Amino acid sequence: MIETYVAELGKRRSASRNLGEEEGAAMRKFELLMITVLVIAGLYFLVFHRAPFPLNHESVGLGNLHSVHDILGIALMGVAGIIGWRSMRLARAKTPD
Repeated sequence: MIETYVAELGKRRSASRNLGEEEGAAMRKFELLMITVLVIAGLYFLVFHRAPFPLNHESVGLGNLHSVHDILGIALMGVAGIIGWRSMRLARAKTPD
């Protein structure tokens, strides 16, 4: 009884666990795309959202409050790290049936 519950719990934990090879490859490409977009957005908010670069606060006229963007940049890069960590962990945990 408990073994079947644990087996079912293991199946529900991963949406990509029962994917075939083609679907798994497509999911991996999507994950890499998401990681890339999140890292670029995070770096933009951390580094390139300052005075000499386009679309910064000074050029738009919003002042120089950058601490919110620093927090957002760190959060975006953290989310990218979590996605990458989970993706690698799931790829290693997959075993052929």
